[in-house]
Amino acid sequence: MKRLQLSIAVSMMCMFMLAAPTGFCGDKKKQVKGCEKEQKDSAYTADGKVGQVFEILLDSNPTVSSQWQLVSPPDEKVLKFMGTRYRPPVTRMAGPTGKAVWTFRALSPGRAVIVFGCLQPWERDKKPVKTVTVTINVR
Repeated sequence: MKRLQLSIAVSMMCMFMLAAPTGFCGDKKKQVKGCEKEQKDSAYTADGKVGQVFEILLDSNPTVSSQWQLVSPPDEKVLKFMGTRYRPPVTRMAGPTGKAVWTFRALSPGRAVIVFGCLQPWERDKKPVKTVTVTINVR
């Protein structure tokens, strides 16, 4: 049973490493709804210091065909992408959303804008059904 659970977890993480990110965490924690067509685009801002690690979390459900993707990466001189991982929901019930956690480290003072889009993995050239824009001001 543990081997099956580990296999599922590794498969889910691999899926999100290629395509995928519930809240926005900087100094504030804000919930960001999942990848549904009726949701509006969202924008968030946070301030931080050089060396600080930021986690951006977006509602994510691997059973839905549309997933979060990095549409516009941040300025690499200001913010470095460290990786992404999937955090499953707390409940064992089928269907609830988990979290795709995107991690970035502040490298130097400046402003970095990150845009995530909700797309199907094979639709890289299409317009996302929803976007989340995160601006991080590093001092």
